[in-house]
Amino acid sequence: MPTSSHGGRLDLVGIGQISVDEVRVVDARGRSKRAPEFLCGGQVATVILAAARLGLRSAYQGAVGEDPTADRALAPLLAAAVDCRSVKRVPGGRTRTARIRVEGEGGDRRVEPQRDPAVRLAPEDVDRGLIRQARLLHVDAEDPAASIRAVELARGLGVATTLDLDEPGDETLVLLHKTDFPIVSQGFATKLSGGPATLALPELAAAAGRMAVITLGEEGAVAQLHGGQTVLHCPAFSVEVRDTTGAGDAFRAGFIWALLQGLPAAAVLEAASAIAALNCGVLGAQGGLPMRQGLEAFLHSRKGDRT
Repeated sequence: MPTSSHGGRLDLVGIGQISVDEVRVVDARGRSKRAPEFLCGGQVATVILAAARLGLRSAYQGAVGEDPTADRALAPLLAAAVDCRSVKRVPGGRTRTARIRVEGEGGDRRVEPQRDPAVRLAPEDVDRGLIRQARLLHVDAEDPAASIRAVELARGLGVATTLDLDEPGDETLVLLHKTDFPIVSQGFATKLSGGPATLALPELAAAAGRMAVITLGEEGAVAQLHGGQTVLHCPAFSVEVRDTTGAGDAFRAGFIWALLQGLPAAAVLEAASAIAALNCGVLGAQGGLPMRQGLEAFLHSRKGDRT
């Protein structure tokens, strides 16, 4: 399932959310225990870190404050050789954080974000030169006007685009219609359809430039090509789940990695589901992101073993 042949020094540029998370695990008796350290996260930052660990040449642009939290949030990216030179540091701003409550049984989580409204990326901040160097651009709706600007630039430059959406809205629907591969959450699709999430798939595929995907948690994922009728269903891998934080981000990273390898659609979804499964086994959004060898070993060992 090849993307364009556009070549540059980067495989992937991500523009969007970055965060530092305070994670608390709640046991069956309701007792809460905080993780021994704050953990890094954020939708796009996690995708970029995962992609870098898989071997993709990656760059990240987002907004942070000029505070110690910013350094903590960026540290994993820098350690993975991600280009962070286009990150916007807002004087006096507070970098995004989140309180995450993880249920000990099943790993379901509740997120309470803490965001300084001054720490944002504006359309004029988007680095056109950075996008020009990439094979693929990934965005979210953290700062939707900036993301719209970014995907418009990417389209003009012949750079493929992927999109992470959680909540419907006027600007997110604009993004949806400008992106090649929108990957939306089950919640987004349910709100869009007014019923079961899968009912939204034809509408999403019609809006997408290439293919639309809905992530369905433990039920896996479904996808449909633009202009096609066939629905692809990829079951989730059966694993012991410790924390579902970052599962969707890991899925998107696996999708991007496999897409840039030129794999067929079914194999792209399988790789995405594998990374999501691996990440669910470790606490935190970024704790279980594998290296390429780990992903390939997992896929080989679990061939044919699906829920």
